[in-house]
Amino acid sequence: VLRAVYNLGRASTKAGALKEARPLLERALGGYRKLYGEANPNTAKAELWLGEWNVRAGDLDAATARLAAIESSKAKLSPLVQSQRATLAADIAAARHDTAAEIVARKQAWDLMRDAWGESHPLTAECAVAYAVALARAHRSEEAAAVARPVVSIVDGAFAEDSKVRRELSPWR
Repeated sequence: VLRAVYNLGRASTKAGALKEARPLLERALGGYRKLYGEANPNTAKAELWLGEWNVRAGDLDAATARLAAIESSKAKLSPLVQSQRATLAADIAAARHDTAAEIVARKQAWDLMRDAWGESHPLTAECAVAYAVALARAHRSEEAAAVARPVVSIVDGAFAEDSKVRRELSPWR
């Protein structure tokens, strides 16, 4: 049941349904802490998505505290969760208008996914697009294009037409 609660909270956060997401994520985090303790990947994942919730809710101090908790966790994190941790760091940096830190974290997320799942995985492509967008915002358009253009067909084949990642990729079509 906790996994379903966690997944619903994560999906609700991604969809912007913050009011609905927070109690779900808090329930999942509390349940995982009780069952497994702090040094568990499930606990870290719930903490991570509460951090993403904090970013979306505009509470960057809480998001930063959650990121610090994840970074100090003894949990063995999969490459996907490591990439999500880097994405949380990038999202915090972006919200703080720290372009340099955002670019470093987005590149880290992309590299983790490429190393673990390869160039052609849809989640790797999603990280590539986020990195390209950050580069473009920093007026590094040639680098952004070099990252984004190779993933157009992957994104088009894997993501819904109205998805955020496809909209973000539009400058490089």
